[in-house]
Amino acid sequence: MLIRLLAVLALLLGLWALFRLAMSLRYAKLSREKARAEEEGRGRLVIAEIPSASGLELLLEDEAHFYWQGRALPKRQVLGGRLRLSGGLIATVSRDEAVLPELPSAAVEEGRGRWEVVFQFEDGTLESIECGSLSEGVSREIAGRVFEAVRRACRH
Repeated sequence: MLIRLLAVLALLLGLWALFRLAMSLRYAKLSREKARAEEEGRGRLVIAEIPSASGLELLLEDEAHFYWQGRALPKRQVLGGRLRLSGGLIATVSRDEAVLPELPSAAVEEGRGRWEVVFQFEDGTLESIECGSLSEGVSREIAGRVFEAVRRACRH
């Protein structure tokens, strides 16, 4: 009898843990959808949801700016951009065939390829957006979306 009681108790604890996990995932999804809807209500387009240490960050754009981590990055000042994998150059785009200065070497983590898009601004500043690791299948897609946004900004 005691064994059955312990088994039922273990089953109930397991079901409770699964319920809490499901509810926290649902809450996180609703929070992301709400944040996305608020930004779209402001007239901003979500380019990508990018994983970071603090959760998912939204890279947004409107007619005049990109928005990343609470900062507005003016599109008219984007000189170009680079798509990198583990510090190696995959693709480059620049406005009016401008020559972009060399980038500093990126620290390479052993066995972990990192996708990154680097924005180059007219004043020489760089904005690096890390899009995830090679082992994560969606990271390449995220990096591609971000790089395509830079390409569109360079065409205008």
